[in-house]
Amino acid sequence: MTKKTSGKGGKSRDVAAGTENLREIQSCIDKGWTPEDVKAHYRKHFPDRIRTYTFHDPGKHSPAMVRRLRAQLGMSQAIFARMIGVSTILVQSWERGVRVPSTMARRLLDTISRDPAGWVSTVVERKAG
Repeated sequence: MTKKTSGKGGKSRDVAAGTENLREIQSCIDKGWTPEDVKAHYRKHFPDRIRTYTFHDPGKHSPAMVRRLRAQLGMSQAIFARMIGVSTILVQSWERGVRVPSTMARRLLDTISRDPAGWVSTVVERKAG
C-alpha cells in the first residue's frame, strides 16, 4: 500500500514514487554520472519526466523610465510607492539613480508598463464624489 500526502492546492502526491525517483538519481550518482549525464539519460528514456522552463529577463528600468512611468500614472512618488508596496525613499532612490530596482521590482514595473491604466484599476479603489 502506498502512502499519499496532500500537497499544495489539495493535490495528492505519491510519496513512495518520489522516494523511488531519489533512489534512481542516487544510483546514477553512485555510478559516477555527472548531473549532465543524468539529465541526458532522463531526456532519452523518460522525456515526460523532464521539465524545462525559460524565464524572460525583466527590462532595464533607468531612473528616467521609472520617473516617466510614475508621471504617466499621474502619481506622486509617495502614492506610487504605496501602490507598488515599497517605500517613498526607495522610489526616490530609483529615480535619482542611487539604487537599481530589484529583479522582482523590475518585473512589476514591466507589468505596469504594459497596461498602466489597467494595472492601476486592479489595485486602486476609486471612490465617487
